Amino acid sequence: MESDRDQAVTVVTGAGSGVGRATVLALAERGARVLCVGRRLHLLDETVALSGAHSFAVDADVGTDEGISSIVAALDGAPVKALIHCAAVEGVHDLASSDRGVFDELIAINLAGPFLLTRALQSSLPSGSAVVFVGSISAHCGRTRHAAYAASKAGLHGLTKSLAVELAPHVRVNCVDPGGVQTAMLTQTINDFVAGLDGDQIQQLIDAERGRLLLERVADPQEVAKAIVFLALDASYCTGTVLTVDGGYTAH
Repeated sequence: MESDRDQAVTVVTGAGSGVGRATVLALAERGARVLCVGRRLHLLDETVALSGAHSFAVDADVGTDEGISSIVAALDGAPVKALIHCAAVEGVHDLASSDRGVFDELIAINLAGPFLLTRALQSSLPSGSAVVFVGSISAHCGRTRHAAYAASKAGLHGLTKSLAVELAPHVRVNCVDPGGVQTAMLTQTINDFVAGLDGDQIQQLIDAERGRLLLERVADPQEVAKAIVFLALDASYCTGTVLTVDGGYTAH
């Protein structure tokens, strides 16, 4: 019988909620054994309970060396079929208030974490495996009070292209750029954006955003998860690809 150490694992960071949780559930439907990574163990336990016996969890902060070491230890030498980076923090800060602390936190979790975790697990990625980064349409569209966050997500594009070259032909590296997704993070971001605006200004902002959504709605997390799983498991001839999943927001 194949031991746990020999069974391939798919690693999903940010697995406690939102797109990360939806990705774990989509992978579980495909029979994948998933390591769920996040900073809130009670949410990870909920994800594991929903996904079934094939999943297990480790509470770890991908923005720290200690967190990355914990993930490596939890794998216990198992091969990694796919490494999916969903963990992220949002940030709504104008230039004046974006001090080093704000910038460093965004970079640590959104960009350095994916880079350093991929580096740490490189030797665990067998031929035919995949890495998927989760970016954002903020890497494509300028927006006020979003420069530091956008920079952290735009960096994933360069990382995707360069690692696709460096890890070819054995490991595929791709990126999914979601638009608005119906998650707690989106709700908080909207609240941060409208803070201090009056009713008319808020309505103008809502109307402008809605007008750019060709499908006239934000995504369900499951819709983005399907794109992630496609790149991780099915898109055998895709590498170096940035797939935008935004309901048409960036089409005009």
